[in-house]
Amino acid sequence: MLDNPGLYGPRRPLPLRVQPVPGESTGSFVNRLAHANGLSLAAFLDRVGQGEAPADPERVEKYPQSTEMYVNEAGLRYLSVLADRSPGLLQQELPSLNADQLQAGGEDEEAEWRWPWEPLAGHLVRHCPLCGDDLGVGEAVWLMSSDSWQVCLRHGYWSDDSRGR
Repeated sequence: MLDNPGLYGPRRPLPLRVQPVPGESTGSFVNRLAHANGLSLAAFLDRVGQGEAPADPERVEKYPQSTEMYVNEAGLRYLSVLADRSPGLLQQELPSLNADQLQAGGEDEEAEWRWPWEPLAGHLVRHCPLCGDDLGVGEAVWLMSSDSWQVCLRHGYWSDDSRGR
C-alpha cells in the first residue's frame, strides 16, 4: 500500500475493486473502476487530480473508446490508492502508465491527468467481448496496441481501432 499519498490525495481505495485486463488502456480501466463504484467518469477524475476535459459530461463518458488517459507521478500514486494496487503493478498492467508515458513533473508536483484526443503511442483496440465476459468485466474494454487491429485466437474475434462495433 502507498506510504505517502500526499496532503490532499485519496486516503482509501474505492469500495469495489476492478481487475485490470493486461494491456488495457488507462482510460478504459478508470472508466470501469468509476462505474463499478457508481461514479461517473467525470466524478472519478476529480479524485485523480487536476486535468482537462470538456464541460459536457457525456463526452467525458465517451473518452475511453476514443482517447487515452495519462497521469504524472502524483496522479499515478492517487490512482494506485483508489484502485488498491501498487503503482508498480498498475504500470505493469496498463501500458500508458509506464515511466516513459508519465507526464513531466517531479514527485512533489500536484496530481495531474490529461486526456489528449489521440493516444501518444499505439492504438486503442477493443478487447474481445467474449474474453471480457469470461473475465466478468461487465463492459467494453479497450487495449493499447502497437497495431491498429487484433484477432482473438480463442474466439476468432477481430477488432480494430475504429470506434464502432
